[in-house]
Amino acid sequence: PFGHTLEDERRVLPRHDKDEERVDYFLRGSNVGRILKREGLQDAVIATLKGDDTYHSDIVGGAISADLLDYLRRDTYFCGLSQYYDPRVFESFTLDSRRLVMNLEKTRIVNSIGISILIEVLEKVMERKAVLAFCGLTPTIDKTFRIMGLAQYAAIYPTENEALQAVGPTA
Repeated sequence: PFGHTLEDERRVLPRHDKDEERVDYFLRGSNVGRILKREGLQDAVIATLKGDDTYHSDIVGGAISADLLDYLRRDTYFCGLSQYYDPRVFESFTLDSRRLVMNLEKTRIVNSIGISILIEVLEKVMERKAVLAFCGLTPTIDKTFRIMGLAQYAAIYPTENEALQAVGPTA
């Protein structure tokens, strides 16, 4: 929990994303490393985590990233603070392959806030002349998306594989 304090401010430890020894230990010499190598993903994962200037690196560890949003969520929770993300946070994400598939199979309900966020995502996708597809929707969410008109602008598919095939190959 004190990684950024120990790495960036006090310099007790080297930065986790710049420490070759730590990368080698976890992503080459461990069980995780062996699995990544077996699956043919080891070099790509290491490049992404080191910041290889792709949108994958931005999502994982950029200025506004999964890492940042994760520790903000955790820190606000343990400090007893409310959590609110300004919608402008999501304007920083980019879409370089011009396709986005949103798998909602683990989502049971989408409230009005969720719908408004999805509409913002859809607007950004359309501005970039990209493609958005949804998959894994429950019957209720599927019906909601169709009633709200989201299905007019983003296709809906039963499975992620079908959605990925439909939106085409990556750029």
